Amino acid sequence: MLKIQPVRDEERRETFLSTHGMPMEQRFAVLEAVENGICTGSLVFSREGERAVLWSIFFGEDQTLLDGLVRAAASIAMDAGAKTVECETAALFEVLSSVGFHKIGDKMVINLPQFFQRCCAGRNPR
Repeated sequence: MLKIQPVRDEERRETFLSTHGMPMEQRFAVLEAVENGICTGSLVFSREGERAVLWSIFFGEDQTLLDGLVRAAASIAMDAGAKTVECETAALFEVLSSVGFHKIGDKMVINLPQFFQRCCAGRNPR
């Protein structure tokens, strides 16, 4: 069974931040996806007021894992008061569009209430 959960252990969190090429800052939250005891993906984000910022994501080629990681981060951010999730990392734009992000200016954005009205992987219900 797949579990997506925040990394709370500080040493593991620092390892993930290093792996993602991120500085060791407290503002970053790290999620990891674990299946059968093996880490299959991870995501780094932060919440800044009414917006969350997606900084980095590892998901292999698994679109379902990508969707799950983004939804988990979006849910945590929304519960904390964020209204949007934004990403300025151009290398992620194509994959993020596949899960419902839209390009606005020089970043990809999702409106959280609208995002959670959609089915997984950004598809509308039939």
